[in-house]
Amino acid sequence: MLLTHIDKTGSIIGDISFENSADLKKCKKLCGDEWDEEFYFVFSELEKTLNSICGLSYFQISHCGGIIEIVKR
Repeated sequence: MLLTHIDKTGSIIGDISFENSADLKKCKKLCGDEWDEEFYFVFSELEKTLNSICGLSYFQISHCGGIIEIVKR
């Protein structure tokens, strides 16, 4: 289970990510042919799935990068 790998202070993921799917689509459009089709974190989707079992926060640090903080409740 995910939470077994999180200590009392929490864990963070820093990666290419977006706060919501609209932001991801906007970036994809701006990149045009340079867009690389792979998995990108969309925080709002993670939050819907995991919010009942852990605390989540998102910090956008660039137009296509962010930090997701996961903490035990």
